Amino acid sequence: MYVAMLFVAVGCRFAGYMVPALDQPLAAVAMLKVVLLFMLFSTIMMSGRGGNLMLAAAAIELVLGFSGLLSDFRGVFVYLALAALASRVPVRATSVAIGIVCAAFLLYLALFWTS
Repeated sequence: MYVAMLFVAVGCRFAGYMVPALDQPLAAVAMLKVVLLFMLFSTIMMSGRGGNLMLAAAAIELVLGFSGLLSDFRGVFVYLALAALASRVPVRATSVAIGIVCAAFLLYLALFWTS
C-alpha cells in the first residue's frame, strides 16, 4: 500500500503544479503517504519482521526529501521516532546507542543540506 500511495503522492505533486488551484487539496491527499509510512514502521517494529522493508522505505523517503526544495528529509526520522514510541519498543542500551547514531546522522544530513 505504501508503494501505491507513493506513486499517488508523486502524481498529486505534479498535478498540483499543472493546476495551481488544486495544489492545496492535492497536497493533503499526498500527505496520506505519511499515515501509511507510520503504519508500516509501527507494524514492522511491533512484529520484529521486515526490517529491510523499513530501511528501503526510509531510504526512499530520504532521497525524495533531498530532491525537494524544502528540507523534507527530516520527516522520515520524525515518523520513525514516533512509530518507535507508539509501538512501545523496549528501551535497551543498544536502542539508545542506535538513537544517538541516528541523531548524529540527522545532524550530519542537516549540515550537508545547508552547505
